[in-house]
Amino acid sequence: MFNVTDNLKKLMNKKTDSVFNEVQKAETIPEQSKEFFSKIYGLDLMKENIYRVLLAKEQVNVLLIGPPATSKTLFMIVIQNQCNDVCYFDAANTSGAGLIEVLYQHQKSKILIIDEIDKLKKNDLNSLLGLLNNGKVDKSLKGVTYNFSMN
Repeated sequence: MFNVTDNLKKLMNKKTDSVFNEVQKAETIPEQSKEFFSKIYGLDLMKENIYRVLLAKEQVNVLLIGPPATSKTLFMIVIQNQCNDVCYFDAANTSGAGLIEVLYQHQKSKILIIDEIDKLKKNDLNSLLGLLNNGKVDKSLKGVTYNFSMN
């Protein structure tokens, strides 16, 4: 006999390709973006734009710029907490070798978030630029060669 409850439970437990931890209840994208970023007040257009980036199937690179205390880090933390397969890196608190090691450990991540990117050294920025251009990292650090791709 067909049991709707059992089939619904199976569907809910089934892994999806969605980057989101939870399904948004709102119907329109502007409403979904407000729900997703509910811990941030105002900035509705920015919420919607970033939410659309998270929905995109192809690679989209976003750079948040602005003076201190304008919610850039808060946006990143919300994304880290509410999405699957996220690699979050705070460049202000680690070395360039740390960046390459974190990228190496999170090669399968769908979302890469780098906070305080302006604190990275020029050499590490070049590695990051290569990653953004072709999805590859090729770098030697302290006798260890890192050569890998991220999708």
